[in-house]
Amino acid sequence: MENQVGKCINIYHIEEKYYICDVKSFKNLIQECRAYASPLETYKSKKKTVSYIPAIIYPHQINYLFTKYGHILTITESRDVSFYAKLCESVRNLNITDSELENKFEQIINYFSPLYFITDGFKFGCDFLLYVAPPPCCHCLYCVTVYDYEELIQPTEILSKMRSSHTTNKYALFVSNNNQDIIQISFQWNKTIL
Repeated sequence: MENQVGKCINIYHIEEKYYICDVKSFKNLIQECRAYASPLETYKSKKKTVSYIPAIIYPHQINYLFTKYGHILTITESRDVSFYAKLCESVRNLNITDSELENKFEQIINYFSPLYFITDGFKFGCDFLLYVAPPPCCHCLYCVTVYDYEELIQPTEILSKMRSSHTTNKYALFVSNNNQDIIQISFQWNKTIL
């Protein structure tokens, strides 16, 4: 059995939010859990964009991590608000408490997590993004939108998702759970031939 100490992930719980504040924990989160935390700040130079720690872990991700990887998580409760005042101030508007989003995430996380890294898709107008490698290293392949199995998907919704995925060179992937299987339909615009 491998030593679990080397795989430890230190998470800080501050004002109802969860953060990773060290590079080793961030690396272990990606390698061991195939999960990703969103860096709070980035620095853009002429050649590249560098992300800085601390990084935030959203509530729907925390639930998943506790369920599958609780044995390597260490949670530190911090009551010292003054020490982390700058950290908390920079993410006050990132509060995701939508229970519907959490339910959607739980439906697909176990299905896609063995093959993909999953992050929030708000930036591209979908529920989730799927990456084959850690997000700082590559572009995502799929813009995932989760629907109830009985819900009809309107043609305008399909076109809207396809347009947003086309402009970013991604597939629009519609996913649903019928209590037995995960149903998926993907679309991609063809290149213009004229």
